[in-house]
Parts: sequence; C-alpha cells; structure tokens
Amino acid sequence: MTTLKLPSRFIRDCEECDCNIGDYDYRRRLLTATPTQLAQLKNRAAYYAHSNGPDLAPPGLKAAARALLKALDRPA
Repeated sequence: MTTLKLPSRFIRDCEECDCNIGDYDYRRRLLTATPTQLAQLKNRAAYYAHSNGPDLAPPGLKAAARALLKALDRPA
C-alpha cells in the first residue's frame, strides 16, 4: 500500500465513475492505494491531462489530473 497527498477534485471524478482507487481521506487529502489501483489512477489522469484528452473536461479537472501525475512521479 502507498499513501500520497493528492488533490480532491480528481478523486471526486473517479468516485463518480465508480473507479476502484483505494481509500481517500478528504479531510487530510491522503490516498491509500495498492500499486494496481495507483496504475489505474495514473492511466485515468494521463487521459485527462493529455493534450488530446477530452475537450469537455473542466479545466479544474485537467489541472487536478496534471497535479496527480506529478505527485505519482515523485520518488517515495
């Protein structure tokens, strides 16, 4: 299990789509997830953050996805 501090905007979007992302503590903005869950989360974030990602995605969601990718790329 890994614990990361992540923005809640992207996590809320994942939960609305019933993604299995692990456990998220909204008060502390901490996600606890398995490596498989983190890989799925990273793929979803890459989809939103990519220049060819969905045009209708709110700018806040794209920014949150980029922040999430940055957090996932930080060394442990």
